[in-house]
Amino acid sequence: APALRGLRVVELGCGLGLPSLLAARLGARVLATDELSTLATHMQANARRNGCSVETRPLDFTRRAEVEAAAAAGPFDLVLLSDCVYSGAAGAALPLAVAKLLGGRRGAVELGAFPDVVRAGVPTFWEQAARLLASEEVSALDGGRLFLFRARDGASALADADDAGWAAGTEAHPGSGSLFDAVCSYEPPPPEPPSTPAGTRIN
Repeated sequence: APALRGLRVVELGCGLGLPSLLAARLGARVLATDELSTLATHMQANARRNGCSVETRPLDFTRRAEVEAAAAAGPFDLVLLSDCVYSGAAGAALPLAVAKLLGGRRGAVELGAFPDVVRAGVPTFWEQAARLLASEEVSALDGGRLFLFRARDGASALADADDAGWAAGTEAHPGSGSLFDAVCSYEPPPPEPPSTPAGTRIN
């Protein structure tokens, strides 16, 4: 926990935002991002419920201009991502976005969780990441693996020059739509009052 206190952290494709919430609870200054602007609103509500504070920002990490704008809000010590590659476009652009956000800063790292199920775009991610990021597996998870990434020398400049990776475009996130919004904004029902045992006299 002390290792995160005071660090500047950004999460890409935050979804429900569990990594962001945990980092914030451990004392990090967190920017949670996702391509759906509604998720940012839900993220702030989740943070309040968990007694912590996070910044939020709509961000499609396949768009160069949006990533550059987010990088300007840094520098970041840690980039977080968890199971956010669902398309070839995302797989091609995500290593570029990570390289830009790490920005060649000494000691800055990215922590990424990937499921054992190989989703569309994940092989593309690893091909692209091999050019830009040094990686090592740090832990086996239940149903997945956790990797630590560091930007290679010159990675940010390579990301700038990779027009094809950025130009891959965007595809609809499978979580888009009213169902995903409903999950994010779910409020548990209030607890029912305790029942009175039969035969109990109430004055």
